[in-house]
Amino acid sequence: HLFLFDREADALRSNMRAAGLGELSATEARKILDNIAGVAIYRSGFRIRPYGDPDNDWLTLDKRRVQNPSLHVGHNQIAGYITVADQDESDLVERSSREGFEENGAFRRLTRLVEVLLDREVEPRRYKFRSQAGISRKGKTTYQEARQLAELGKIRKLVQTLAPDKRAKAEQLLDTESARLTDRIDQLEERQRILEAKSSLGAIVSEVLHEGAQPASYIATTASRLKRLYPDLFGGRGKKTDEAKAQFKKKLPILADNAGKLSTLFRNLKPLAGGKRGPPSFFFAINTINGAIDLFQNHSVPIQVSNPDGVIELIGYKDDLSTALVNLIANSLHWLEDSKTEHPQISIVIRAMDENAVIYVEDNGPGVKKEFAELIFDVGFSLKAGGTGLGLNIAKEALARSDATLAYHPEFPEGARFEIRFPRVMENNAR
Repeated sequence: HLFLFDREADALRSNMRAAGLGELSATEARKILDNIAGVAIYRSGFRIRPYGDPDNDWLTLDKRRVQNPSLHVGHNQIAGYITVADQDESDLVERSSREGFEENGAFRRLTRLVEVLLDREVEPRRYKFRSQAGISRKGKTTYQEARQLAELGKIRKLVQTLAPDKRAKAEQLLDTESARLTDRIDQLEERQRILEAKSSLGAIVSEVLHEGAQPASYIATTASRLKRLYPDLFGGRGKKTDEAKAQFKKKLPILADNAGKLSTLFRNLKPLAGGKRGPPSFFFAINTINGAIDLFQNHSVPIQVSNPDGVIELIGYKDDLSTALVNLIANSLHWLEDSKTEHPQISIVIRAMDENAVIYVEDNGPGVKKEFAELIFDVGFSLKAGGTGLGLNIAKEALARSDATLAYHPEFPEGARFEIRFPRVMENNAR
């Protein structure tokens, strides 16, 4: 049984009145909450100390909150208790000093279970409630909205009421300031793009290490061995020369193969590096999709790609599409592996729709609960343990720079489906 509460003044005073404690100041109410805060652990009707003491943050909630304060609750925002079975059944062993449990595997599993409960059920509901009640932090303003504001539309309407001689000067000044604002927004968006690209790159460092470590190690050790054998390769006969020739014949093709793997890996990473770029251009859809998939070759989950309408080229920035796809594929892989889905699979389907290509990224994992579907693109919102709540927002913002969109299909019955709409090159377009 866990109870969460907000510490904003109005909410606190209202809750205290509802609890029959009368009119209290926010400071007085917070002191009461401080005294009852904490998650206790009970066994056979007795509390295991020190769990539940106001100053005992055994779940390290305050540390979690620092990482994502808009979503996670702190130690002073939760109260309640957990009941556990006896030692033989639960493997939770009390210390002889009566200072809690030994931090064995069972205790770590208990901690993990509570964290998962908070991450997937409790905190998302609190986040949604705060958003609907208008007491959460304001959502991120998009660059499109900022550009609309930079047009100074309301002020321009007011200027129309001025005398003609003053109106012309005012409109000229507005045009100048609007252009300056738009230029600053463009600069900020470019900086944001680079930061988002680096964030996406950071999210797949583990993939890079896993994919690149083995080929790099093989190249290093094999090159050293072949260097030692090189003097015996030429100008002689006998056992050493034969061994050197056999090793060169065997190792060189594998060396080239591993070098090719590294080359492919770095080529696929290049669009995510956030470098300078020119105007939008034509690029092959299937190549960009396959490049994103190649980054996740070490996973056992099959990823199928189909293009029934024969979509060939898109127009925009391929690194925007790469950034979005990497985040979406990584998301699907996480939930498929976390949920231990039987026969997991990811499918990417490209369809033609008017002037756009529609790219569906689908998986047969647990999907997103409908009550949270409208929140998944919010900065800071995450259902993952330790999640940053950035991936899907980064994907959406990246696509917007290519006049593309990202949406989630909550009605999809077999897992999760995301939809990318990206401008495509019409078959009869002239270059």
